[in-house]
Amino acid sequence: MTALSPFSRLFGPSGPRGLTPDALSDLPRTWMTAACMNARFRRAEGWLGLCQCDSDPRAFTCRLERQAGVYGLIPTRNDAEGTPRIVDYALCYFPSKDDPLLDDFALHSAILASNDDTQTRLRDFPLHDELHAAFTIAALRVAVAPDGTGIGLSLTGERRRRVLIEAGVPAPGGGWLITPDGADEDLPAFALARDLFATLAAGLRVATGVSPSFVESFEAPSHSLRLGLDGMLTATAARDASRDTDCLIWGEVSDLAPALAPEKAAPRPDKADLEIYRRDPISVAPVRERPDDPNDRPGLTLLSGFLGSGKTTFLNQFIEYHTGHNELVTVIQNELGETGVDAMLLEGDDSVIEVDAGCVCCTLSGALEPAIRTLRDRYRPDVIVLETTGLANPLNMVEELKDLDHLVRLDAVVTIIDASRFYETLSTSDIAAGQIAAADTLILNKCDLADEATLSAIRDKLVQVSPGACVIEACQGRVNPKLLETGFKRLLAEPEETAPEEGHCCCGHEGHDHSHHAHHDHDPGHCCGCCGGECEEDHHHDHHYHAHHDHSDHSSHLGEGFGYLKLTLPEAVDGDVLTRLLVECPKSVERIKGVVRLEGDPDLRILQFVPGHAEFVMPERTITEPPFLIVIGKGVDSPEQSAHWAQLTETPAHATH
Repeated sequence: MTALSPFSRLFGPSGPRGLTPDALSDLPRTWMTAACMNARFRRAEGWLGLCQCDSDPRAFTCRLERQAGVYGLIPTRNDAEGTPRIVDYALCYFPSKDDPLLDDFALHSAILASNDDTQTRLRDFPLHDELHAAFTIAALRVAVAPDGTGIGLSLTGERRRRVLIEAGVPAPGGGWLITPDGADEDLPAFALARDLFATLAAGLRVATGVSPSFVESFEAPSHSLRLGLDGMLTATAARDASRDTDCLIWGEVSDLAPALAPEKAAPRPDKADLEIYRRDPISVAPVRERPDDPNDRPGLTLLSGFLGSGKTTFLNQFIEYHTGHNELVTVIQNELGETGVDAMLLEGDDSVIEVDAGCVCCTLSGALEPAIRTLRDRYRPDVIVLETTGLANPLNMVEELKDLDHLVRLDAVVTIIDASRFYETLSTSDIAAGQIAAADTLILNKCDLADEATLSAIRDKLVQVSPGACVIEACQGRVNPKLLETGFKRLLAEPEETAPEEGHCCCGHEGHDHSHHAHHDHDPGHCCGCCGGECEEDHHHDHHYHAHHDHSDHSSHLGEGFGYLKLTLPEAVDGDVLTRLLVECPKSVERIKGVVRLEGDPDLRILQFVPGHAEFVMPERTITEPPFLIVIGKGVDSPEQSAHWAQLTETPAHATH
């Protein structure tokens, strides 16, 4: 297999020989993730998202716009050592309560689908045998040539899945639910499964960039089932009973066709419907039409949060939620540094605009409106997300945001808070306090990294210093977007709307007069004095939460001395050296992110680091930049910092404030 193989993106440089059994089972999810980076593909296919199952990471559910129910795929066989490598899946369809297809399923399946808790259990359907037993409608096979020259798909299922009941089923009030010898189930199983199969095939075409070289359909005689008076199921001849198979191969055909074509099956004479596999899955994407109604503006969500709080993780799930509701989300992503990193982690395409090399709330002021116009005119999105750099203070953006209401609807201001570093962050930066002050929704993230006593104290502190804000606790950024408060109420509020409650000091102390509070200046790092000097040292930043009464001279990363250092890395770095330098990095470093290749690893990976935690993740996009790191903190241009990272770099580091 050469590096130019269209399948190298799926198999990796080592080809199929390097595929673990888990990676082999993951292939459909891998190519759909790659294909869905293209927004036009998602809209053309009506793809509404995919959700991995926790109990079996190789299984997943997904939805299509044109079907009311939910599809599921679960591996049933994996032969990663065979020739060819093969993985089989049971393909399920779970109808919704109001699905037009519900009446075509067996009576017991329809009752199960109508149960109130069934839709919740679908999220992890591999745990529930009765679900995939009742709703499996077809079998999907993926076959991979040992030398990486081809990949094939096949779908096999009953043209009509029919079960007859000899005795019938009487209705409780008289009459019949199912007449004698009537059909308990009469489901167009193959056509229903084919709807998903065609979308998976289109995704593989987009992910590899090539069309299938072999497209064929087969049919074999089949039968209906009859439930006799004795309670036994027997096969019964049916004129239109057939077991159908569609077979598609990309690349080399000879090694894969025998593994995909069913035994005792013959090519189906009518092949007109196979054209669905030959169409261009992107060029047919419809133009997204929105009426030129000034009231039909996309919503703007401002996403804030200090360095390393988990904004991009939350954003990916936010996008997935709206995709599942057939809504298009576009993103304006702002980072410090000439080269963005977070966009490489987003499941999107050119509907993500990067505004880099500065902070949009200060040094890049004025860049927001052109970016919004570009996204609005090109994509007609339902939602635009502005993900600010971790050192952006939204309080400095008020005037610019006020001028955008003719372009967007100001929906939500959301701040992500790292529960594991809450007190440490507030003690070192007034910017974090400004981010909390601006938000109507505070997402307390990484709650799994803090104990209950700490979480309770943080909750009390947030209620005390940010009254009225909605606080949502989360792990891995998982939050239902329906819970977000809307309206930019705190950020754009007039002074009288957000005055501190009578009897409460801005530092959390009671019994003081605040009539002077909006009119005097505070030195950074010092209590306002309104509590008579009673504040403890760890309270000395709290008064900045109410600083948005006056929208001028708020803390910024420039004023606090934050900057970034870009390190150019060699093609591969020693993992042990990198780990040691991360563990021993200067305390002034708040965040490190970038692209690295570790020695012995063929793939580039994204490094995400906050003090005490580092992870390497695979990018969601093809990386064209050479390896680099962005180090963010205070005094990053010092000789000590340069000396610390010298073992990694081949060229001098570039520092910016």
